[in-house]
Amino acid sequence: MKNITLSLQGVIILFVIFLAGTVFAQEATTSLTDVGQEVEAKVDPGLTSANTFYFVERAGEEIKRVFITDPLAQAEYAARLADERLMEATWLAEQGETKQLEKTVQLYTQEFNTATYAVVNADGTINQEKTLELQAELARTATQNLKTLNAVALNNVDAAYAVSLAEAQTIKRQTELMSAIAISDTETAAKIYKTAIDQSALEVSNKAASVSSGGKIRDLDESIQGFSTYVNYGRSIDNSEISGTAQNSLDDVTQLLTGLQINTRIDTSDGTLNDGRSTGVTSNTVNPNSNGTITANTGAPQITAGSAGAPAYQSSSNGGFSWQAYILNY
Repeated sequence: MKNITLSLQGVIILFVIFLAGTVFAQEATTSLTDVGQEVEAKVDPGLTSANTFYFVERAGEEIKRVFITDPLAQAEYAARLADERLMEATWLAEQGETKQLEKTVQLYTQEFNTATYAVVNADGTINQEKTLELQAELARTATQNLKTLNAVALNNVDAAYAVSLAEAQTIKRQTELMSAIAISDTETAAKIYKTAIDQSALEVSNKAASVSSGGKIRDLDESIQGFSTYVNYGRSIDNSEISGTAQNSLDDVTQLLTGLQINTRIDTSDGTLNDGRSTGVTSNTVNPNSNGTITANTGAPQITAGSAGAPAYQSSSNGGFSWQAYILNY
């Protein structure tokens, strides 16, 4: 019996090693420029966390990782795994596998964080050209990843909160990448930044339109939070082109939000923003005020904003609310 057990363990180990080799062979033909694009192109992600043997694939990935010692190669590998997790998340969202989707989105975040850390902290004096290339590609990939995550959240609203955490981490890592790029290539950093903040501003616009027709105010608040990260990064970095883009985008979004008519559900009985799954009172016309509040004609309760220090939505009689202050206070 003992011999049989040992033989079975040996078979499993050999299978895992074989799988790791298969994964390596498949990935050897994939460049980092393909990462992010494959999410839309590939329909079948292969094994997912909903599959019984998913652990075997994950074990194979980790075995291969052990043998990768070069920081830039580590970044490329982690980026490919992040891409794989996004493909799996897309499929799981379509299948309604909420629990597994949330787990997979967390795995995506871990891999993308690993990739970013490796490439940002790589010794650029050894291979400066390759380091900058990978930083730029990963920063561009982040923009595509955010589009994919937004689509995932739309396909499975029950996992929206977990996805929003992944989006926030992706934006944070992307700004770190852009800061690293700007040190030696300000033009590339500025182009990547403009694409990213334009996409974020478009998401705010879409969520604002949704709120005006009955969508959740929490969704608008989360999109503003992501946009705020880009704005505050752009205003803080010593790069006139990036800071100018940040200010222009801030002005455009502020103008868009000014006078916004909100017809939406407040998500909890006390009005606080949570995961958006609860029901609550309905606000029709909402008017902004100078003290960081918004007046609803139905007397909406206070809704605490997404982070400490940000203004709150509540009943008030004062006028002149500043959306710029709201965004910059995140």
